[in-house]
Amino acid sequence: MVVSHPNFIFIHLLKSIPNTFFRIKTFGHGTVGAVTHAGMNLFQPTKWKQYFPFFVKQFKYAFGSTADYNKAMEDLKNDKDFIFWKRNGLAVDPKERYDDYQGDFASKESNNRLVKFFNRAGVAGDRGFNALKVYRLSLAKLYYDRLSNSEKADPETAVEIAKLVNHATGTSEVKTPGWSNTVFFAPKLEVSRWQRLITDPLKAAHAYKRMALGQHVEIADRVAAKRVAKTAGEMMATYMSLLAMNSAILSLTGSKQSINYTDPTKNDFLKFKIGGTTVDVSGGMLATIRFIASLGDAAVDAYTGSKKDLRGDKPQERDYKKIGQQARYKLSPFMSTVVDLATGTDAMGKPLPYSNVAPRVGEEKYGVGEYLLHQQTPIPVAEGFKEVANSMMDRGMTRAQTRDVLKGILVGALSGGTGTKLQDIEDKTGVTDKKSEVHDFLEKKESGIKTYSKADLKPLDKDGKPIDVTDQQYKDFLEKREKFIVEDISDLLAGKRHIEDTGDNPDEKSWKVLTQDQVDKITSDELKGFLMTATTRADDKAIHQVFGGRGQAPKEKESRKIE
Repeated sequence: MVVSHPNFIFIHLLKSIPNTFFRIKTFGHGTVGAVTHAGMNLFQPTKWKQYFPFFVKQFKYAFGSTADYNKAMEDLKNDKDFIFWKRNGLAVDPKERYDDYQGDFASKESNNRLVKFFNRAGVAGDRGFNALKVYRLSLAKLYYDRLSNSEKADPETAVEIAKLVNHATGTSEVKTPGWSNTVFFAPKLEVSRWQRLITDPLKAAHAYKRMALGQHVEIADRVAAKRVAKTAGEMMATYMSLLAMNSAILSLTGSKQSINYTDPTKNDFLKFKIGGTTVDVSGGMLATIRFIASLGDAAVDAYTGSKKDLRGDKPQERDYKKIGQQARYKLSPFMSTVVDLATGTDAMGKPLPYSNVAPRVGEEKYGVGEYLLHQQTPIPVAEGFKEVANSMMDRGMTRAQTRDVLKGILVGALSGGTGTKLQDIEDKTGVTDKKSEVHDFLEKKESGIKTYSKADLKPLDKDGKPIDVTDQQYKDFLEKREKFIVEDISDLLAGKRHIEDTGDNPDEKSWKVLTQDQVDKITSDELKGFLMTATTRADDKAIHQVFGGRGQAPKEKESRKIE
């Protein structure tokens, strides 16, 4: 008879806590692999014959009959090439857990109804992700069958193909430590992205370099290099062609949107746009590219920037901040919650309930229920609530409310059900796009604008008497105030402001245009002064437009003014 030691039970309980957070977050998330793990494969027309059936199989495996699913898995194992590819490292065994989202729910037994419900949903997710294994086998066979007999003769050729297919579908041969799943979200998936983007192309480039110099290159390395080059060329050509078509459609329809081809530091870089929304089906690859670009931007400034360019945060400090921010985005649901509580904000900087951190302009702290719905619910549910909340914040509870609610449900279903990333970027007036740009800029500068509480709003009527501010008036005031502040900061970002320039002689002061490329170099003190002026101006304009009268009452410590 085995008796469990109390300490062992306690340790097991502690280990189960991070897993519980992860399982809740990825609940019902078994049909996203075609985008989150293999999204860039969508841009390979020569592989569409394999890709689209795989996309459909996710749903069939997850929600179809158990008998049909079991037959599909038996067919996979009975494939004449299954053993060959498994031995060469291809992630194809339906009994193995190669992908971070899978959890072996089928082996968990319980009499508790709630646990049974979660287990059934977990099993559906595991089954949906097993479609990736069928897809991997079809890709490996496709690549291998096109090789010559001499290329197949090298036993390492199949190993290299297996690695490339694994990387292209969200898993890796790299062994991640056990604690990595506690700290980071889907570490194998993240490693595979870096292999696709960095290590595989570098290895291929090295092989081509040696071949060009007439040096010996193993057959397997030649095959891998050619496969990497062909895949990259086809993906880039298809992706850019579709972006060009998207750009033409936007232009022909008179849309204010445009495709961002040139600025990888912005969130919409190389993303498709339609109906005021960005669409990202890259499976996280664009986010990784933007991160690398932001580090490169700091490196360029370090060697080519002028003294004025290097004022404020040093390139090294900018890199540290960006790396820290990127790491926080990649935290596991459990660790992300721990860091949220420790810092008082979520990863985007929005203050938590009861936190003393001041929210940014136009933003409010989380309520308890809102935080739980946004951050502690399954991804499909959270995506829907986020979209609804953002839409209502941007457009208000007006006639658009019903449309926004329906859109939120739709976007939640698409984002959570397929892994496609959808994000509002502008409304009919383009205000949302400006707000996003302004908030990104202030966050980058670790700055913000203080909120204006209702208690501090004390407008006077024409006779100098206090006006009782209603909730609707306060809301109108905040909206107009934010609009004016956003306009001022947008002008700053567009190079429409001037800066005092002392030159070499401090006694000879002059003013010159603050160009766009200089905006990122302004110091925190310079920005602080500008924000104070912009905020004060916005306060006065908003008060006069909403209440009329004499404006804001003087503070108790202020001397009386005679008009």
